[in-house]
Amino acid sequence: MGSERRAAAACALALFAASFLARYPLARTWSALGVLDQHDVLFDADPVVFLRAFRDGDMRDRLWRTHPNVRNLANPPVRAAALLGRVVRPSSTDEQARGEAALLVAPAASGVTTAAVFLTLRLLGASLGGAALGAVVEMCSFSGLVFGSIPESYPLSGAALAAAFLLLADALRPGGRLRYVPWVLVASTAFGITVTNLGLVGIPLFFAASRALRSRLRAAAATAGLLLVSAALGVGELLALNAVYGERLPLRKIERTDPFLAARPLATAGSFPEAVVSTVLPDRPAVVTNEIGLRRDYPIKLMFTIEGGPQGVVSRLLRGLVVAGFLLLGALQLARLAGPGPPVLWAALGVLAFNFVLHSVYRGPDLLLYSMHWHAALAVVIGATALAPRRAATALLACAVAFNSVSVLLWMVRTLRAMA
Repeated sequence: MGSERRAAAACALALFAASFLARYPLARTWSALGVLDQHDVLFDADPVVFLRAFRDGDMRDRLWRTHPNVRNLANPPVRAAALLGRVVRPSSTDEQARGEAALLVAPAASGVTTAAVFLTLRLLGASLGGAALGAVVEMCSFSGLVFGSIPESYPLSGAALAAAFLLLADALRPGGRLRYVPWVLVASTAFGITVTNLGLVGIPLFFAASRALRSRLRAAAATAGLLLVSAALGVGELLALNAVYGERLPLRKIERTDPFLAARPLATAGSFPEAVVSTVLPDRPAVVTNEIGLRRDYPIKLMFTIEGGPQGVVSRLLRGLVVAGFLLLGALQLARLAGPGPPVLWAALGVLAFNFVLHSVYRGPDLLLYSMHWHAALAVVIGATALAPRRAATALLACAVAFNSVSVLLWMVRTLRAMA
């Protein structure tokens, strides 16, 4: 390994550690406030459901249909980490050790996302400093901090999709090729986390196959074949690990109609831009009544949401212009890159379009909830601004994003403590 590769590997490891260490204290804060013990406090997320899956291996609600392998992927390493934790702290019970280990899952997945964005930018030609700067913007983005610090499927999805963009950049570099085994592993993992991720991974896979096979028709056939193999592998993993847990698939639950399923394209068209902007640079969210909190008599009776937030027209316009401006600058940098840039740009646009179409027919009350499904695509395009000779604007954006995210998170924590 050359000195340049060693430096990139060391930087990726440092960014992983920084991303993890930025989120783990926040995870403990949410846990101490009781946020992780109920539904819908943080933008309609359900950390209590996934905490049970990660910690106890307990699959409830509709997880089998939409997140078939999320327990199978998270619970075994959590149990292994808990065993190590009890060696260090013998006084803790097994449940306490597993609870502590479960809090590590989201920060670790977010660390993988940050490192993957950095390596993607490096493969696209960014310098070490430029790629690190782009990764810092991703690391400090609001959505990544919130959903990267709670037990949920979203940080795992974000890591899988960031890995897909890394594989795309690897296939596009000089001498790059389509790495079938890594693509199948990433796609099957993404499918097991959330079934619709298969389509999202398929977008960068198609552009990687197009470059490797030099034919869009052959690329489409290869993409379809690899996705089918990935889905089959995911189903095989589901059946095999469920057998280890001594469980069968609850087919009746899988067949139930989902209440989030309905055609709402106009509502999505109105709220999707704000969700994209708030992924990186939100205003203070609105505080509304937590309906499920009232029904189940949870301690916290509020929910944070960007839908119908208190921000005025000026705030929306300024934040929208900042995010749109950097997306445009990043897109121009990618478009100017001969070879790898345009396919990465088209893949990112395809991910955004896929999410828009999907959430026109499947959406909860707050679209920010799904932001980790387009987070990596945004991060790569915005991070591409660091490909420019002068990176002062990217550094300024990183500072602004970090300051804004910390300000909003501190306000949310103070609001929750005031309700305690």
